[in-house]
Amino acid sequence: HAIATPTFVGTGATSFGSTTTVELQRAASFTTLSQLPGAGRNTHAFIERLVASVPGFTMRLGDRSLVPQAVEELLGRSEASLRVQSTARVRQNPRPLVSVIVPVFNGTKFVERCVRSILMQDYAPIEILIVDDGSSDDIVSAVRSLPVDVRFFRQTNGGPASARNRGLQEAVGELIAFLDVDDYWPSNNMVLLAERLAADPTVQVVHGSAQVVRAADKDADETYLGAALESFPFYLGAAMFRRTAFDAVGLFDPELRFGEDTDWFHRAKEQRLLIERLPEVTLYVRRHADNMTRGKSMKEVSALRVFKKVLDRGRADRDST
Repeated sequence: HAIATPTFVGTGATSFGSTTTVELQRAASFTTLSQLPGAGRNTHAFIERLVASVPGFTMRLGDRSLVPQAVEELLGRSEASLRVQSTARVRQNPRPLVSVIVPVFNGTKFVERCVRSILMQDYAPIEILIVDDGSSDDIVSAVRSLPVDVRFFRQTNGGPASARNRGLQEAVGELIAFLDVDDYWPSNNMVLLAERLAADPTVQVVHGSAQVVRAADKDADETYLGAALESFPFYLGAAMFRRTAFDAVGLFDPELRFGEDTDWFHRAKEQRLLIERLPEVTLYVRRHADNMTRGKSMKEVSALRVFKKVLDRGRADRDST
């Protein structure tokens, strides 16, 4: 008859207000429906069809004793009447599901803020996969306190590449995005990247620039460090990938504790993968005392090891021709 997502007012009568297809799809996608065994692309396609097929509302829940009366009144109205009130409209071109993979190692204090950054994106449908890479802090409590359901996986510590690979193996989205737990995205970032991929089916990756910031308690208080166009060019969180990009290039190299991003993009270039570079800032990278690369030497961050792998692959290609 209708589909509604609840918000809590607390007192007074329950009423039904306007919402959008994005909000309804997001609410439905983050329920246990998307966590059921066998759930995947078909599940999210069903949610999109469901939201498009009936009028949609925000259900403002007031006094609990009055909720049944409000539902009964809604069910007594005609579909035509409900559609006049509903402002949720059918999207002509359904968006593809994006799987957002968040690797975490002892980053519990950043989890809530990271997920909030994802939820602020005006995009649906999405799924959030948090991969705990053997943390010793209380990551479980942090995940349980999140305002949405996420897909949560734990593994023994294997490094960022291993954690991202686990996320890729579990993800069901047609598009893939990565966000380190201590970083965040600009508003509307997912829409921008997904629309660029939709505009050209031959492009496998779209990649913007990353702005490094000095961490503060509030995003608005953070200060820029350097220029975005001069920052490290291979931040994974600044990009969005088609799943097929990993079919062509392969997963991240789990032997690399650092530099797995640089290595992957080098391999993508060797495979002549089509990557579109955008002028926009598509990631904010926080600098703080707990950064994994803080104080590391060139050797420790695997820069030389990555470069040697590039040379070895080039030598092997020449030897085979």
